[in-house]
Amino acid sequence: MPVTETGYLCVADRVAELGLHVPNGFAILPDNFAQAMSGRDFRLGAETTAVRALFQGCQLPLENFAHGDESGLAERTDDSWMITLFAPAGAVKREASALSGALQAISDHLKGLPPKSPRRSVSLSLIVERGSDRMCRKLTCEDDISGFAALAVKATRIADM
Repeated sequence: MPVTETGYLCVADRVAELGLHVPNGFAILPDNFAQAMSGRDFRLGAETTAVRALFQGCQLPLENFAHGDESGLAERTDDSWMITLFAPAGAVKREASALSGALQAISDHLKGLPPKSPRRSVSLSLIVERGSDRMCRKLTCEDDISGFAALAVKATRIADM
């Protein structure tokens, strides 16, 4: 499946509503980002720990929206693998090649997981901030981990807008 692109809420505005800070670098977006009443309510998927380690291995540490926001790690009840990352425009511009490497590392990690039956559902979304106005676009690649590399290319295009 190709990468789909849709509009997304302005992360900077939502973070301001919650009294938090916008990360300067890449971050894992909590599963309940749009609905949480505070940063203490954030819930991150079980994939968070592995993705954080993969980014660290690419010399691209992931930041947090709130101090200690990993206390809400949630196990998936189905066999899906799903993560959403936030990509500020400045980080995309500074670290485009590192982002490509990290997305490739995620793809390689998923290829190395034992196959499941029925087929595992996989979804990687990248919320990219436009450089001109901080509005955001959502890039999503589902069930085709070979498409993850295209996310970095499209993210760079959006960040440069």
